[in-house]
Order: sequence, then C-alpha cells, then structure tokens
Amino acid sequence: MTSQLTTDDSSTTSVTEPPRPMSSKSKSKLPVTSLKRPTRKKPKDKPKRPLSAYNFFFKEEREKILKLVLNEDPDVKNDPDSDDYIDDSMMKRLRKEGGKVSFEEMGKLIGQRWKNIDPERL
Repeated sequence: MTSQLTTDDSSTTSVTEPPRPMSSKSKSKLPVTSLKRPTRKKPKDKPKRPLSAYNFFFKEEREKILKLVLNEDPDVKNDPDSDDYIDDSMMKRLRKEGGKVSFEEMGKLIGQRWKNIDPERL
C-alpha cells in the first residue's frame, strides 16, 4: 500500500507501508491428509471384551431376585437369616404393575449386595 506525503517544497514523496498480517478469519486451513489403516471387521455376535466379576454377580443375583419376587420357583425361600433376604417393603418396591420387576430397584439392591459381598465369594 502506498501513501503520499507532502513536504514543504510541494513535492510529493511516496512511502511504502509494510504488508499487514492476515487475520485469523481470512486464513484458510490447509487440508490435513490422514492415512487410514484398513480395519478388520469383527463378527457381530462376538463380545467386545470379557465379562467382569460384577457382570457375573449381577446375572446370578438377578436370577435369584426374579425367582423370589415372581414366585416362579417354590424351592426358593426368603429366609430372614440369609444374606439374600428381601423384606416386605423392598418386595413392594421391586414389584411393578403387570407382573414385572423394577430394574432400577433391582439394580440398587444388587449394587448394595455387591458392596457388602464376602471377599471369599469373589
């Protein structure tokens, strides 16, 4: 960019200004090329990772609770002396309309049992 300056003797002098830096908005981003490695497709029925101890524990406890709440197995007793005892108030919270069991309440109960599990059982 040039500008003209006037001096006392009426002659004009031309002065060149340095170029202004480009603003960050006007800078275009250079395309970044990335190399993608081909991925092998895994079978859909294969699990992503092995089940944890908690997953196995949850399965076992869920079966026990369902049998107890839904009275499917007459051999399963709700013994007050056992660690798996479910009192009447918890039994009411577990039962939902339509003969179903509340997953939220069952999860809370199983989580509580997991915290209090005997280390020998692991």
